[in-house]
Amino acid sequence: MGSSRSTAHDPVAAFRQRSERSRSREPIPGREWRTIIGLALLVMLGPWMLGSMRMWPQVILFGISVLTFAQLFIPAHRRDEVPKQYLRRLLRFPVFWAGLLLLVFILIQAFNPSMRVGHKDIEGWTHFSSAWWLAPVKHIDWLPTSVDAPFSVGNAWRSLMNWATPLLGMCTAWVGLSRRRSVIVLFWLICLNGVVLGGVGLAQQLTGADMILWSYSSSNGEFFGTYPYRNHAGAYFYPILALSSGMYFYYMRRAHRRMQKSHPGIVFLVIGVSLALTLAACLSRGGILMGAVVLLAFVLLYFVSIIMHKSFRTLIGGIVVLLVLLVGTSYVLVGIVGVEGIEARFRSTIKEKDGNLELDRSSQMRLLMSRATSEMFLDRSAYGWGAGSYRWIFRNYQMKPEYDALWRVHYKRKGQWRFYRLGIQYAHCDILQFASETGAVGVGLITALGLSWLGLILYYIRAVSFEHVMILLGCLLALVHASFEFNLSNPSVLVLVSLLVALTVTWLRLNPRFANKGETDSL
Repeated sequence: MGSSRSTAHDPVAAFRQRSERSRSREPIPGREWRTIIGLALLVMLGPWMLGSMRMWPQVILFGISVLTFAQLFIPAHRRDEVPKQYLRRLLRFPVFWAGLLLLVFILIQAFNPSMRVGHKDIEGWTHFSSAWWLAPVKHIDWLPTSVDAPFSVGNAWRSLMNWATPLLGMCTAWVGLSRRRSVIVLFWLICLNGVVLGGVGLAQQLTGADMILWSYSSSNGEFFGTYPYRNHAGAYFYPILALSSGMYFYYMRRAHRRMQKSHPGIVFLVIGVSLALTLAACLSRGGILMGAVVLLAFVLLYFVSIIMHKSFRTLIGGIVVLLVLLVGTSYVLVGIVGVEGIEARFRSTIKEKDGNLELDRSSQMRLLMSRATSEMFLDRSAYGWGAGSYRWIFRNYQMKPEYDALWRVHYKRKGQWRFYRLGIQYAHCDILQFASETGAVGVGLITALGLSWLGLILYYIRAVSFEHVMILLGCLLALVHASFEFNLSNPSVLVLVSLLVALTVTWLRLNPRFANKGETDSL
């Protein structure tokens, strides 16, 4: 009796007693472990399959998303009520309905092609050759249309698969995760996978490798790690940098609440430094800019959190930690990565010609592509040309006189000027490309997806902390990045960003302020 009374009057002892009870929490059930494994494979395998831009890696990711989603609704025994609970949660999930409408819209496009890709009977013909053409086919005019093209190259069916993969992943995370521990486990796995992937990229640079993983030839000489296109590598790393920054805030806040002197957050500081160096090494201008925004936000929120704790000793310690990290990162950056390459990369964006400053050829081409893609969208603004049709339709716009620079690329060889025809697959602006393929209806449905997530974030706003802000900032920057790059056309990047949003909002839902009984644990 005496000990219980003393505990009741001592809030510190009472808190420690609750903390001890939380350590004996129930284990994660088998179905949820399968969900964790499936989601981990979905988000981690993509980069290792050479960036997952080819057909078979995309099929594998789609298969993983389908199996992970389907296992949620398979009863373990006759009286298993969990699948019914999952189904009710799914049907109340607004993102599910917005995503379903988007998939139905693309499905209608796929079933109603208005043109078919014909090609010469040449073995190994490619989209980049002149051996193919577009022929009109009979279709229903008032329904959304698409281009009937080979699945292995790209068409509406393949686009449907690539959109379904992240949508199924988001629904699986929302429905199948009922413990905050599950979310934390996935965050750990994503960060560790990012560090290993970045380490491989740095090792390839230090050894002067001219092949991906020292084994696979790349059509693009500017590869990094397992990504044939270094800008996709940068787009994959900075959301994980934001995640590692958020996890540091989470463990710092938890340690302060539990009055612990040390916490695992230091691991995520090391991970963050490693990822920052990786971003610098891959020389992706967009990736470096977005990573710099993440680091700036982290430093700002770090000092805000220290001021909120109202501890002078913590403030001094925080400044020392940041200085040590800054000096250490700068030393490694200069010694291993080299600042000259980063400086030259950004200086090449603007060049001086005849006393005037102008953008480099790459930037000029991107601006011209954006202009042509905008015209393409306006020509079929309602339904678009069809998901996955950009590479087939855009050639008609390339051949216009005002876009000749996108069609004929001149070069000098043996003293004579020659040219080759340029095959363009992506607009280097995902927002405009998605708009041209799916029209106003598709853009509206994609916007509805984003607004659904925003509504859920606002609903759970009372549970939002610095860790959630950092992770969501990384996802928002990916959307900004898509306005001048085709980062979200890469399935591994799209899956990463989609799952980070889903996992973060699920984490908010599982906060004790909102979670239903049996849906959370003490962390």
